[in-house]
Amino acid sequence: MPFMLVLFLYIVLEGLAFVGIANLIGLGWTLLLLLATMLFGMTIASLEVRRIMHGKTTRTEDGSVIMEDATPGRTAGNVGLTLAGGVLLSLPGFLTTFLGILLILPPTRALLRTLLSVKLFKSV
Repeated sequence: MPFMLVLFLYIVLEGLAFVGIANLIGLGWTLLLLLATMLFGMTIASLEVRRIMHGKTTRTEDGSVIMEDATPGRTAGNVGLTLAGGVLLSLPGFLTTFLGILLILPPTRALLRTLLSVKLFKSV
C-alpha cells in the first residue's frame, strides 16, 4: 500500500475514533485521556523493558554490562516490540494507543513475536 494511502487511512480512522469517544465521554475527558496516554506511553514501555531485562544482565567490575540470557533473540524481540508499543502509545490517537497496549502486554506480544518470526523464516 502506498504511504500516502496508509497515512490518509490512519488520519481518518483516528479522527473517527476521537469523535466516537468524545461523543461517548465528552470532549474534555477525551482530550484528558489522550494527553494521559501520550504522557505515560514511554514510561509504561520503559518499565516493561526493565522488567524484561531484570536478571538477564550483570555488571562487571569495570562497569560494563553483559547480557547473560539463554534466549537472546526472544529477549531482543520482546524489547523491540515493547519499545514499538511505547512509541505507539506516545503518538496522539486512540487506535495507536490500542495497538501500543497490545504490543506491551506479554501474551499478545508473544503471539505477535511468534507470527513475525514465522513470517521472517518463510521469507528467508
